[in-house]
Amino acid sequence: MDTEQPTPTPEQARDALAEAEANAVRDHRDVQVHALAVAGFGTLIGLFVAARELFSGPWTGLLTAAYLAGLVGLATWQTRAPRSAPRHSKRTGYLGLAGTLVMVVVSVGLLNWRGHDRQPELWLVLLSALLVAAPMLLAAARIHRAARR
Repeated sequence: MDTEQPTPTPEQARDALAEAEANAVRDHRDVQVHALAVAGFGTLIGLFVAARELFSGPWTGLLTAAYLAGLVGLATWQTRAPRSAPRHSKRTGYLGLAGTLVMVVVSVGLLNWRGHDRQPELWLVLLSALLVAAPMLLAAARIHRAARR
């Protein structure tokens, strides 16, 4: 039994390449889903870091539950809504997440150091939230911009 595939002719190869390029991610909605989800993750993490500093007591459990529900909702939407993924969006999103996690460690450390004897100033808490969200917001912008090329 011969299972070898015949070598395509140059014309067949060009046709196959043209078809593959036509099927590449060009749906703007899929790109938007990925970019918005990555931006949403960063924003949610940044807001959670700020909220944990600003609210305490019985609100802590509610904040954590809302945060986890938001993460699960975003992850579900990001995996189910699009039909395809933009090229390199997964890697870009993970790099943004790594940067965000580094900023979480830095921000929480700074806020704890500043807050060991008093409540951290509001401007510092808001700046920390922005710095935490920034890497994923930049990753989202890159995903969106790269898909337009």
